[in-house]
Amino acid sequence: MPMLMDDWRVGKQQSNAQQEVVAELIAKWHKRLKDISWFMRCLNEDITRRANQEDKCMGHFWEGRFKSQAACNRLSGLG
Repeated sequence: MPMLMDDWRVGKQQSNAQQEVVAELIAKWHKRLKDISWFMRCLNEDITRRANQEDKCMGHFWEGRFKSQAACNRLSGLG
């Protein structure tokens, strides 16, 4: 968290310019919190980094981990 935000939280005196920056940050964070795609991107990024480190690989989370396979003709009609 930016130091300006820490100062704002504890009530430290700030200049008008600093208060404007804090207000812009708060508005940006409010907007992001309402955006499910932003939240999912952040969530996926953390999961991807951990999984890639664990699997010693790089790239998107699902990339190369699972492959789709065509079903046999006999079985594809089931369901």
